[in-house]
Amino acid sequence: MSPTPTPTETPASTSAVAPPEDASSGDTVVGELVQAWPDPTAEEHTQEDAEGHHDDAPLSWIEPAEGEAVRVPTESLPDVAVGSTLAVTVGDEVVDEASAAQGFEPAVEVQSATVVDAATPDPTTASAGTAPTNTVTAVLVLPAGASSDGMTIGSVLGTINGVVSSFWDEQSNGTVRLTAVQGAAGWVRSSKDCSNPYALWDDVAAQISWSGGAGKHLMLYVPTNASGCAYGLGTVGTSIGSGGRSYVQASALSVMAHELGHNFGLGHSSELQCNASLESGTCQMRSYYDFYDVMGISWGQVGTLNTAQAARLGLLPAGEQV
Repeated sequence: MSPTPTPTETPASTSAVAPPEDASSGDTVVGELVQAWPDPTAEEHTQEDAEGHHDDAPLSWIEPAEGEAVRVPTESLPDVAVGSTLAVTVGDEVVDEASAAQGFEPAVEVQSATVVDAATPDPTTASAGTAPTNTVTAVLVLPAGASSDGMTIGSVLGTINGVVSSFWDEQSNGTVRLTAVQGAAGWVRSSKDCSNPYALWDDVAAQISWSGGAGKHLMLYVPTNASGCAYGLGTVGTSIGSGGRSYVQASALSVMAHELGHNFGLGHSSELQCNASLESGTCQMRSYYDFYDVMGISWGQVGTLNTAQAARLGLLPAGEQV
């Protein structure tokens, strides 16, 4: 693999590029940088941590205005903000941990990257009130090869409109007000699977005529018998109101609130573990290990939103920050 390129900023043209599905080494793809966090179950996380190979990093795609998104190694674009538009010259396929250990389709090498339009943080403009600020379109989905379980769309809607909505309303002091609607009355079958979640989301969105936008979320419920799916996967937004996509394997407060947190722009809540001697000792970051935060691995007993995460969302009053 070639050295990690340094993205440059320029008003590059977005025309005359290869369609993503036809892109080969040397072609340029222009699109928005989108990231998503794959989330394991508590048991899977414990096993991965014990084996020393848990990679707490999001997946990255370049999503063009038309055509399929192209997955690229996240480490190839270390200083680019989510939501930026890039012109990326791609190389050969790359077998990374996501494809080798987690079952995702291979990424493609980034030979060069140019920032066409840099993203700027979206301020939180919503205020406490009663009208919904975010609409979650929920869909029961059967990825290729999966079979239906006993889940109903009513159960999924009930969870989101009940405990999930109440959770985010409380944590945001009324700034985040969720409402869930059904995307389809029954199961939606897809020819796509979880190895390419963007293709899965796009296929379902087309079938139910869903389009993204400010405050609009697409959440798929996929059964646990669906091959290669994470426990949850959510795209990273730029603010509470930017919207996003996700899928979950449970109709549960913990994972649904967690994936929506990613849509709002949050990463994972971790633990800084230091040995007994602070002056001469060392510390290590343990991914997910904030057991008291919804963005940690608090699947069993859902934690609250910690102050650092609240500040990232613009929910912490200035007088409470130092």
